[in-house]
Amino acid sequence: MLGNKYGSLNFIISKNFSPNSRLGVFNMNTIRFDYKDAAKNSFSLQNLVYVKIFKNIRVAGGVSYNSGGLMPTAGLQYVYSSKKLFFLMVPQVRININPSYSILTILQYKQEINDRIKLVGKVQLNSSFNAAGNIRSNQWMRIGLDIKGTQFGLAVNLDEKGPDPSVESNFGVYLRKEIL
Repeated sequence: MLGNKYGSLNFIISKNFSPNSRLGVFNMNTIRFDYKDAAKNSFSLQNLVYVKIFKNIRVAGGVSYNSGGLMPTAGLQYVYSSKKLFFLMVPQVRININPSYSILTILQYKQEINDRIKLVGKVQLNSSFNAAGNIRSNQWMRIGLDIKGTQFGLAVNLDEKGPDPSVESNFGVYLRKEIL
């Protein structure tokens, strides 16, 4: 995503080790780069292994790494996927001396326009908090077109940081490629 204030790169992998395996990997890596102020740059790397325990529910564990350091992470994942709708909800805890918690939600809807083109709408919500309150929250919204697995369109990012946050908005365009 390239916006009027900063750019961001979001790389997500959610894949079973094999088609019939209950085990898989979930990685979500996000990099934010500010055009003017390097102090506002940030990153978050999350690498988890999951096991499917029910049809749409997985238990996951692994590590998270950001400016706060390396933290063991555990949580649940609820995944629903159909031809038109994708929904993911991931409540987690980062296990350290002062634990923090997060809830990631992704909702994506695709509507076929014709044989080649689909209309795509996506919302990604991520909130991290601890006993002191909000650490960081963001709401990312996308509306665009999908042509053969490549998506592009308009993007809005809303970000809040700290226990008494104000909203920082970033408007721009996005490009997304589904590779698996």
